[in-house]
Amino acid sequence: MRIAKSAAACLLVFAFTVSSIEAHPKTVRISVTKKGFSSSSISAEVGSPLTLIFTRRSKEGCGNKVVFPSLGITKNLPVGKAVTVKFTPRQEGTISFTCGMGMYKGSIVAAEH
Repeated sequence: MRIAKSAAACLLVFAFTVSSIEAHPKTVRISVTKKGFSSSSISAEVGSPLTLIFTRRSKEGCGNKVVFPSLGITKNLPVGKAVTVKFTPRQEGTISFTCGMGMYKGSIVAAEH
C-alpha cells in the first residue's frame, strides 16, 4: 500500500511538472513589397506556436501568394490585407517559404528551447 501511495505521489508530481511547461507562442509581422519579404529570416522554438502575419504592401512584384512547400500551405496575399499563417514547428531545422513564383524567399529556423 505504501508503494502504491509513493507511486501515485510521483505520478502527480510528474503530471504537474509536465503541465507547467508552457510553450512560448510567437507572432511575427511580415511585409511583402516589390523587394520581397521583410522579415525574411525568423527564429522559432520547436513545440511553440508560431503566428506569421503577412501584409502585401504593393501590387508590384510577385508577392500575390506565400507558399510553405514543406508544410503544404499556400495563402493568397491581397494588397493591404493581413493574412495569418499559424503552425507549430515540430522538429529542429529550416522551414522555407516563397512567393508563388519562388522569387521571394524566406525561412524560419526552428531550434529546441
